Amino acid sequence: MKLKHIFILIFMFLAFVSAQAQVTIGTDESPDPGMLLQLKTILNITDDSPNAKQGLLLSRVTLNSLTISSGSNMATTINGTSASDDWDKDKHVGLVVYHIKGSTSIETGIYVWNRKTVDGNDVYQWLPVLQTPPL
Repeated sequence: MKLKHIFILIFMFLAFVSAQAQVTIGTDESPDPGMLLQLKTILNITDDSPNAKQGLLLSRVTLNSLTISSGSNMATTINGTSASDDWDKDKHVGLVVYHIKGSTSIETGIYVWNRKTVDGNDVYQWLPVLQTPPL
């Protein structure tokens, strides 16, 4: 009986080790090479045809500011966070959100948290990816 459990554990370990970290959501197809996450609902697309009938809904937030006023906590730039929320500004580089119009003058649209070096200093800020034209 003990030998049976050992074989089961070895099988589970090998199955876990061979699992891929790449994921396709919407179908059971493997993602295309170079993609960590692929969203699609239409199977067997090999050209530039649409591969889905739905889109991705980004997290909707209200940005208080496009930059950190002081310190390293980038959570302070998003409305509804508290002083105890500690979001590391470096670990969140590349975070994408959709800013909905709030009480700030920041334009509605998609923003990405970015770091760039200016004169040897790191500058962190939300950069607009796509602005929604005013209605």
